[in-house]
Amino acid sequence: MRRFKLIKTFPNSPNLGTIINQQKDQNYLYSENNIKTFGKENLYYILIYEVLKYPENWEEIIERDYEILSFIDIDNSYPNGKGKIYSDLRDIDMYLGYLKQDKVAIYSIKRPSDQEIFTVGDKIISSLATNTIKTIVSFIDSKTNEFNIQHDTGFSRLSTVSHIKKVPLFKTEDGVDVFEGDHFYMVQSNFKLVTIGQITQVFIATKFISLIPSYKYFLTQKAAEEFILLNKPLWSISEIAKIKEDLGYFSFKLIDKLEELAREKLK
Repeated sequence: MRRFKLIKTFPNSPNLGTIINQQKDQNYLYSENNIKTFGKENLYYILIYEVLKYPENWEEIIERDYEILSFIDIDNSYPNGKGKIYSDLRDIDMYLGYLKQDKVAIYSIKRPSDQEIFTVGDKIISSLATNTIKTIVSFIDSKTNEFNIQHDTGFSRLSTVSHIKKVPLFKTEDGVDVFEGDHFYMVQSNFKLVTIGQITQVFIATKFISLIPSYKYFLTQKAAEEFILLNKPLWSISEIAKIKEDLGYFSFKLIDKLEELAREKLK
C-alpha cells in the first residue's frame, strides 16, 4: 500500500497535509478521513496517475524498518569537516536535508526488529550467501520498505543481513584469539619468523592451519619478534662472561646490555 501527503495545494485540492492511501492494487488513493470538497464531506479520492504526475504536490510517505543513528560528512566543499561523524540527531530533519544535497551520508542505522546496529565498515553475511563475508560500504534508500546495504560485492536488503558471529580458531602464544580474516605470524623451532597470510575459508577447509606443537604463533609481528629476542639462544657462557667483564663497574646492567646486543644481532 502506498501513501502520499499533500505538500502543495491546487484548485479543488484538500487541505495541506492531507494523507491519502492506496488500497491494495487499486488505481485510486483515498483520504483517511472525510474531507469537504465541492460543498460536501466525503472521502477524497484521486487517481494514482494524477498523484505521480505531480510530485510537486504530493510527497510519498515511506515506512521503513530502520532508524538512522548517525551521519558522516561527505561535503567536498568543506574539506575540514569531511569525515566527521554526527550522532546528535535532535534536528534530524536538517541532516535529512543535507542527505538529499549529498552533503552527508548515513553512517550507521539500527534495525528495530532485533535492535541490531550496522555501521559503514562492518563485516556482514547475507542469508542468501552465507559463505561470503561482505564489508558495508554505504546505506542506500531503496524507495520501498527498507534500506539496501551496499557492500564490496553488491547490495543486500537490511532484512537479510547479520553480523558475523566470530568463533576463535585458536589462541596465540601470548593468549590472543585468532579469527577468520586475521593475519598471523609463526615462529618455527629454529626461531625463524614466518608470515602467514590472511586466514580464509580456503585455509580452513584445507586444514592449512594445523598447529605444530613446537611452533609458536602470534597475531602481530612485534609480538613474534619479541618472543625471538627473549628466547633464541645467542651466546655461550664464556661470551656472556666476557660481556660482563667489559661492563666492569656497570655489570649490574648486564641484562640491559644483553638485550641491546641481541637486538643488533638479530637484525
